[in-house]
Amino acid sequence: MSEKPVVFVISDLHLGGGRSDQGDDHVYDDNQLRDFLQVDLLESPEGQRGEIELFINGDWLDFAQTDQPAYTLGSDTAWCSEPESLEKLEVMLAGHADIFEALKRFQEPANAVTIAAGN
Repeated sequence: MSEKPVVFVISDLHLGGGRSDQGDDHVYDDNQLRDFLQVDLLESPEGQRGEIELFINGDWLDFAQTDQPAYTLGSDTAWCSEPESLEKLEVMLAGHADIFEALKRFQEPANAVTIAAGN
């Protein structure tokens, strides 16, 4: 974690493909995460001064549930190839463009985002 004076921790959002590919996606409805980033964090006095770290504590992007037909590797040792993972990532980026834009804007005044790997 950084040395920011204010830290918010979120976890287990399982960001998937949005409305087009909901799967186990916990944030496809109501714009809650986008509004949290834009209003609650960025528009706060601390957010405007770049004093916030958002710590995403695991299970952020749900590669396993998103765009399941993209998985064709059929391996016993790897669940997804790099090209398949990139295809799944594109689905997540398209399905949640507003969230990724809000994350970008959140970081502009020097707020930090730290992402920990999930299980």
